[in-house]
Parts: sequence; C-alpha cells; structure tokens
Amino acid sequence: MKRRLRVLMVKVGTATFIERDERILTEQCDLKVFRLGSRSWAFVWSAIRFVGWVLRHGLWADVFFTRFAQYNGLLLVLAGKLLRRKTAVVLGGSDSIWIPRYHYGVYDHWLRRRTTRWTLRHADLLLPVHGSLLRGVNTYSDESPRDEGILVYHPDITTRTTVVHNGFDPAFWTPDERMTREDVVLTVAIAEDWTVFMTKGLNYFLDTAARLPQYRFVLVGTHRDAADRWYHEPIGTNVELLPPLSAADLRTLYRSAKVFAHFTLTEGMPNVLCEAMLCGCVPVGSTVNSLPDIIGDTGILIAKRDVAEMTRGIETAMRRTDGLRARARIVEQYPLARRARELTAALESLRTN
Repeated sequence: MKRRLRVLMVKVGTATFIERDERILTEQCDLKVFRLGSRSWAFVWSAIRFVGWVLRHGLWADVFFTRFAQYNGLLLVLAGKLLRRKTAVVLGGSDSIWIPRYHYGVYDHWLRRRTTRWTLRHADLLLPVHGSLLRGVNTYSDESPRDEGILVYHPDITTRTTVVHNGFDPAFWTPDERMTREDVVLTVAIAEDWTVFMTKGLNYFLDTAARLPQYRFVLVGTHRDAADRWYHEPIGTNVELLPPLSAADLRTLYRSAKVFAHFTLTEGMPNVLCEAMLCGCVPVGSTVNSLPDIIGDTGILIAKRDVAEMTRGIETAMRRTDGLRARARIVEQYPLARRARELTAALESLRTN
C-alpha cells in the first residue's frame, strides 16, 4: 500500500485561505508546518529558526509547499534545492501582478522582484489560483489596457504550472432564510496601508455610497481613522466602518446584506466575494482577473473605473432577488472538495515525477 504523501508547509500569517490549505493537507497528507513571522524583524528571526527546523525535518518530506512566491517562497525553494526535495508554490496575486501607480506587488521593489524571479524559476511547480496570474490583460486598473502576469514579466520562465482555483465551504457559508435582506451594500478589505486601500477600490466604494444615500454601505476590515486619512472627502453618514470580524460574524453580515461590492483593481481569486455569494449576496464587481469567471451572469460586472457605472450597477443589483443563483455558481464551480482533490493531486505528481 502506497504511503501518504509527506508535505512540509511554510506559512506566513493566518489568512483564511492559508488555514484552509493547511486543513486540506492535514486531512489528505502527513504534514509538518513552520510559521514565519510576517513583520520585518519577526520574519528575520523566524527565518533563522527555520534553517535549523528544516534541517531536522526536511529529509522526512516528499514535497515542500507554501503560498506566495515572496521571501517565504525563496526560503522554501532554497531549502528544497539544498535537501533535494521538490517544491510547490501557490501564486495568489501580489506575487504575480504589478500596478506601478499604486506601488502594488513585489515587482515594485528591486530586491523582492529579484527574489521572486529566482523563486519562480527554481521551484518545481507553480500553482496559480487563476490563469490570469500567468498571463492576462487588465482593462480596468489603468487608462489603457495593461499586460500582466508572471509570463509577461518573466517570459523566459519554464517552470511547470497547474492552475488550482481556491475552494470554499458551502456547508459553512450558507444563507439564512429566517433573516430579512436589508438594503445594504457590503464589502470586506483589510486595508492597513494606502496601497491596499486604493487597489481594493475602496475610494470607489465610498464615492458610490455618496451617490446612493438611500442605502447603507458597510466596509469591514478598515478602521475609520485610516479611511479618513486616505479618502480625501467627507465619508457619508450612510457608511459604517467595522473592524476585522470573525468568520461567524462575517457570515451574519453576508446573510443580511443584499449586495456585495468588489471594485478592486486586481485580485487573484477573492475569498470574500465567493463567501458572500455562497451566503446569497448579489455580486457587483470589476472585470479583473478571476472576477468575471466567479460572477458570471449572477451579478453585475463593472467594466471601467466610473462611479456612475458603479452606481447603476448597485441600483440594478438591489432590484434583483436571485441571490441563490450566485450561491449555486460557487457551489458548482469552486467547491472546497475540488481544491482539496486538485491540490493533493498536484503535489502527489511531484512525488511520482
């Protein structure tokens, strides 16, 4: 009988999608996990500890795995080369997309750009969550269409790639028929700096709120003082800003809001949008990366950064009563079981190759 795959996972932070992959690998494989610090000196100190840890545990593993081709990816691939182990790196967005006007992405910094390039070239398998992270055209973020993706920035990369979409748990993210849908437009974004605030399109969210005072707009994850600092207009009285919330509290908001708005300038594959759709929100989103595939015909797609178009999109979505179609699309296209199956198969292929 073939033994279970042994995976060594390196993670940074506790984002939902990272924890979800960890649970998948715990169920499907034998797993050891090392957590790197996310802040500068914490990262350096944990990277030093990682050297000793990987020397103790690395030879046990068949495959080394991480999310994002940033400094954590560099450490993982270096360790894999040293110990002659296969390495797999998930590409999620900031490691694959560059928006110079907002200094977004690893390619805006010379050292991160070089380390990411090395990681992409020397990993054994790249696992983008959407094909546009390899090569795509963004017609939304700038005045003119812009080619983007790792094969645009690094056309000489020949590393094997397999697209494995994110997956979502339809048993947890559910609508509640006992709750009444309110005239609420919801968005979720952890904006800790100006770059994230702008690339998530939160300025457009607030602009739209100003044009639609009859609706309540709720922004989760961005503090009021930060929004006041980066948004140079008075924030409307119909806007509520909430701190980051637990999954259970987010689910309650998703269940009560009619519309989820995502005016982002770039996005690999947004968790919050898919979670909101599973809970029955009608989606309104920009035409970037995975969003047209996610939303399809179950919501409204915004083709350009125009507040009038966004306003019309919100008004149209408010009149719709078919949020369960949005749920059905995520259940069919992006179930958690599918990611578990495809991610495990991709990692297993490294052992057999």
